[in-house]
Amino acid sequence: MQSGDLCEICGRRKAELSCPKCGRRVCRECFNEEKGICLVCSETICERCGKKHSVERCQICGRLICPDCLVRVDKVRAVCLDCFQELGKEGVYRAIRERIIEERKKLASRLKEQYLQRGKGF
Repeated sequence: MQSGDLCEICGRRKAELSCPKCGRRVCRECFNEEKGICLVCSETICERCGKKHSVERCQICGRLICPDCLVRVDKVRAVCLDCFQELGKEGVYRAIRERIIEERKKLASRLKEQYLQRGKGF
């Protein structure tokens, strides 16, 4: 079997199908029959519209979102249209702040635990 006949994802099995999203030639094991697309596309496709590849993860619900389905909160953060419509601008900012505070508390707790495990006390 020539390398051009092999699945473009696993590289081990014969490519029998073509992904309609990206054009990859893939084997049956690397094709998501339910969604009708390859495994790479099924793992990177927008979880809101299911049409385009994602570029961000919603800071509120965690879904993968494409450019058409996101609202930019600041230069680094984005949320999906659903969360933005449900919470509004102030609600989104509040939820992101709460999430950051919670993550910092968890980090501080882990660091304290690691420090104590080294037997140095706190």
